[in-house]
Amino acid sequence: MADSAYEYIPKMMALLGQQTGIYHDMYTKSIDTARKHLFFRPMTPDKADILFAGFVSMDPEDPSRNVKLRPATGHLTCFAGGMLALGGRLIQSQQHVSDGTKLTDGCVWAYNAFPRGVMPEAFCLTLCPASTSSHSKVGHDDNDNNDQDSCPWNVSVWHQEVLNAHSVPNANRNKAKSIIQEENLPPSFTTIGDARYILRPEAIESVFIMYRITGDRAWQEKAWQMWKAIDTMTSTALAYSAVRDVNPPAGQKPSLSDSMESFWLAETLKYFYLIFEEPHVLSLDEWVFNTEAHPFRRLKR
Repeated sequence: MADSAYEYIPKMMALLGQQTGIYHDMYTKSIDTARKHLFFRPMTPDKADILFAGFVSMDPEDPSRNVKLRPATGHLTCFAGGMLALGGRLIQSQQHVSDGTKLTDGCVWAYNAFPRGVMPEAFCLTLCPASTSSHSKVGHDDNDNNDQDSCPWNVSVWHQEVLNAHSVPNANRNKAKSIIQEENLPPSFTTIGDARYILRPEAIESVFIMYRITGDRAWQEKAWQMWKAIDTMTSTALAYSAVRDVNPPAGQKPSLSDSMESFWLAETLKYFYLIFEEPHVLSLDEWVFNTEAHPFRRLKR
């Protein structure tokens, strides 16, 4: 799920002070589609009630036009939780705020899934078995995702999905165990398509928005744990550096790439700072942040 375009739709509602009209309609229609086809719950050992935004495809030669979900996700998609929380508050939809919470918690969970506490750029997960027939089963019927026991952890299913992801579906379980060991895959992860961390802001952006919208200080604690992990992994004597692999073999340190994108200063550090600042500073009731974290004052009506 790409950001910017979809992210700006609810932000235009906020900026212009419009709770009805074209931006409202565009937002609700796009999120209805995303909830039906894009959002999915992964199978995890702790049966976490979380969501991620995946990828969908459709075969143009298929007369049925069936949409196929691929549980591939990554750091860029972490903007979605904050988008739904903000949009849900604007249109007074508690369901959107709830989905935004689960999406943001999904990214926090992905940070915690790795030994050093930082999530990689891109990866694939194991879908909950209940999700395989109709994607996430979020849609307009949310009963499937409300019960933690509705998605029990199954090692055999995870192993099979690892084999499928590596194009050896008929190999035995020992092959799956070998792949998991060689690639250092945490439970539920089937591949790590891009193991870098390039100092991205999307996860902390959504954590910041969740804190400002809910006032729940648990989000500050989540942010602090994220910051400590990122600081430990990326800090240098001069500045901060992107990392080539957040998940190296045991005993090896993550390799720094000697690169610091401008969004680290403009966005990532700004959100880490603001989540611990007083809520009236750049309050979301008065300001809206563009996708580069520049604040614009909201119109008053």
